[in-house]
Amino acid sequence: MSQLPEYIKPFYKFILDEYAEWNKQVPQQGTTNLIEASKKAFQELATAYLQEAEWRHSGEVPSFKEYMKIGSITCGYDLACKSALSGMGKTVTQEVIAWYENHPKILTTSQFIIRLHDDVMTFTFERERAVLVTSVDAYMKTFGVSENVAVEAIKNIVENGWKDLNEGCLKPREVPMEILAGFVNLTRMVDVFYKYNDGLTFPENMFKEYITLLFCVSVPM
Repeated sequence: MSQLPEYIKPFYKFILDEYAEWNKQVPQQGTTNLIEASKKAFQELATAYLQEAEWRHSGEVPSFKEYMKIGSITCGYDLACKSALSGMGKTVTQEVIAWYENHPKILTTSQFIIRLHDDVMTFTFERERAVLVTSVDAYMKTFGVSENVAVEAIKNIVENGWKDLNEGCLKPREVPMEILAGFVNLTRMVDVFYKYNDGLTFPENMFKEYITLLFCVSVPM
């Protein structure tokens, strides 16, 4: 803690306190501590954010492969999933944990979908407010194509990714659908965020209406 800059200490202490409280409330499952796995995912997320910051300050544009290695972490999917697993009780068996740690296609594809969908819908605005590397820039550099071609190619990757997700949910499944549903629904939620615009940055355009319809408008009986 003492090595951290003053501005980050309150946030870091808050995170440590939350994990400590979480550890008290959630029973340990087998030999694998899922809360520790969540902590490690948080550390990997912070390291990946640092790499993105270094790219930004140096002006370096990585290859598409290098970018996706980092970008699939900074989308936050792995942290969200590991955190969710720790609260799912007996459904999460050692077999499920082993399956997850083997990086199944349905999970890696979800990371790609989230990262790429986000980038395609936000890269224009991100450029306006800061010099930021996205998958669009990395694709343009790697394959020597124009911005429009890069955007269309990335959209095709996302579209094909949904086919892989559907395939992963078909029988026979390696893990129960109860497990898969949570992971897929997280990806579907992000699809709602970015389907037509940057719904997270500008929620008033559409996302606010969705929330209002879900929680504020009564359904006629």
